[in-house]
Amino acid sequence: MNGENIKNKNRMSYLITAGLILFSIISYGIINESSSIALVLLLNIFLYFLVISLYFGISLLAYHQKNNLLWGSAIAAFVVGYIFSGMDNLWNLITGLSMLLFAATIAGRLSYKKIPQQKVYILSSLAIIIFSLGMYSPIWSDLMKVASDWVVVFLEDAKENLITMGYSTEAVIDSVNNSRKAMALAVHLIPSMLVLSSLMQFSIGYMIFLYYLDKKYPSEKRLSPFIYWKMPFVFIPVVAIVLIIRYLSSETMALTADNIIAFLSVFYSITGMALMEFYLRKFKFSKFMRFFFYFSLFLTQFVGFFVAALLGFIDSFTDWRKVQQLNFEEE
Repeated sequence: MNGENIKNKNRMSYLITAGLILFSIISYGIINESSSIALVLLLNIFLYFLVISLYFGISLLAYHQKNNLLWGSAIAAFVVGYIFSGMDNLWNLITGLSMLLFAATIAGRLSYKKIPQQKVYILSSLAIIIFSLGMYSPIWSDLMKVASDWVVVFLEDAKENLITMGYSTEAVIDSVNNSRKAMALAVHLIPSMLVLSSLMQFSIGYMIFLYYLDKKYPSEKRLSPFIYWKMPFVFIPVVAIVLIIRYLSSETMALTADNIIAFLSVFYSITGMALMEFYLRKFKFSKFMRFFFYFSLFLTQFVGFFVAALLGFIDSFTDWRKVQQLNFEEE
């Protein structure tokens, strides 16, 4: 039985190594400017799930202390990526691989040391944020300019199509103006959306990693139930400072502040949803009623998002569910 477990662990370890090298080949060797749109789309979809799998796998290698295989795989992936990309794409290669390796290694090592889940996630997320900022910040202005130009063309085409379809001039103007505001906001928040995209992949991989550990070692529960997810109080001063900067600083600093607020609001909204789910269960709402509640919340779109984020923000210092007390008792 032990021999079979060792064989399975070794097989998984080599699959992770192969996956890391495959990541380098696809990211820096296959996808380029001459690739067709269909090929790029398919490869990016595959890459998205491959990266999630690698966050899980590398965390597992780090957890099992397979240091030689882990860093040997990292060096092999870097060499393969460099062979394909050369100096032209060296910065993306370094930041991309570093983001993947450091975040997952931190998660695996700290989990092995039985550090609380929230601290592990925050420290790993910091690695994601640092390396994704390093990767994307040189191209933000170009991306935002391209997106802004695309919005202008898109709205002009939409305006002509609406007129052709028989809409009144007033209705067309209102529709185009509303769309322009929404798209301008989306362009404004491109930096935070790029970082959140990277963090989302890690978050899914990390939760799969915790779920695997809970199944493997049931006596050591690591993945907290969703109803007890909560934003740490330490982020309250961060929000206060960012809001002050937002209204007292230059346009560039205001742009940065807006993106930080948008970034944090996503996490506050998730914890706000956890708070809602806690009380829906506490008051014994049926599954159908809970589904209806969330569906209604979804229909409100931005209003629902704002309410959830506000509840998550307030709960971070009021602690209505007594999560801090629960964590203290567990420790």
